Amino acid sequence: MTKILIAQPTTGSVLSGTVDFMMHLVAAFQRRGIAWAYRHTAISDIALSRNIFASHVIADNEYTHLLFLDSDMGFTADTILGLLDHEM
Repeated sequence: MTKILIAQPTTGSVLSGTVDFMMHLVAAFQRRGIAWAYRHTAISDIALSRNIFASHVIADNEYTHLLFLDSDMGFTADTILGLLDHEM
């Protein structure tokens, strides 16, 4: 079963377009029966945040994927679903 951690390293704020994208993405995951969890940090060292998230996924055998979603990113849910459909 696929389980994705949506990891959002931030320095404290997130653009509204990013929130909108994430809401559409989560709805698409639910329609497909894809399990997911969301975690965020609000610290200035983004590299440290990414390392914390990666360590969490490695330590938790339930996760199959890690999606970093920066606070200023946005694209369609179909982009992520397409990547999942073409995984190797």
